[in-house]
Amino acid sequence: MLAEPLKKVFRTAQTELPVLADVKPRLQIRLGHWFRLPHERDFRVFRHLDVDSPLALDIGANRGQSLMSLWVTCRRPRIIAFEPIAGLAERLRAASPPGLERVEQAALARDAGEADIHIPVYNGYVYDGLAALDEADAHWLADGRMYRYRPERLEIVTERVTVRTLDSYGLEPDIVKIDVQGAERQVVEGAVETLERTHPVLLVEAPSADVIDVVAHFGYRPYAYTGRRLVEGAQGDPNTFFITDVRLRQFGSSLRVERSTGGGSR
Repeated sequence: MLAEPLKKVFRTAQTELPVLADVKPRLQIRLGHWFRLPHERDFRVFRHLDVDSPLALDIGANRGQSLMSLWVTCRRPRIIAFEPIAGLAERLRAASPPGLERVEQAALARDAGEADIHIPVYNGYVYDGLAALDEADAHWLADGRMYRYRPERLEIVTERVTVRTLDSYGLEPDIVKIDVQGAERQVVEGAVETLERTHPVLLVEAPSADVIDVVAHFGYRPYAYTGRRLVEGAQGDPNTFFITDVRLRQFGSSLRVERSTGGGSR
């Protein structure tokens, strides 16, 4: 993974050359397919999951990087993508990546209805990966995330989207990846029946303390992946796994798990 100073350099370059908007995700997807490598290290954990043809939900699918990573790390996955932005949802359908069963054009939250999603555009570069239901979260770039940031260059574009709860789909997922720019708590609060019924492995980007508290009620504990093992009780960067004991037993012995209580491992 790139260190933060290098990420800032790349973000700054993107704003000067908006044509780069597609370069990074396309390169990640192509290299992933060619070399069977996920775009983020954390997805390697799924190679150890002893579940054939798991149902994986990609919540916040964006341009398909996570779809590719799930495909190359899971054993014949069936993937449902959730992407509320109309243009991105249509692109995913048109690309029809391996393993994709369907695309649900909806944002997931605690309550169903409609909402505005806020998409930051800086100097003509559309940061659709930073789109957020809370407009304040769409100003993420302003918090020292790039060099020579100029507020007058930032525009927030708003799109009306459908909102549903995950529970309303009645799915039986084995894996749920959540990357929704600050709306993680809303997603899990709209998924309590699903979590209680199926206990899927959760992969959540930058979970808040509220998210940790909500999923703890269903027997989930946080784990960080170090590249060699899962460490219980730790948060990862940028992603944290949440796994119940039942699901933990589905991981093969090739994945070491270091338990925070008693210092043991398996």
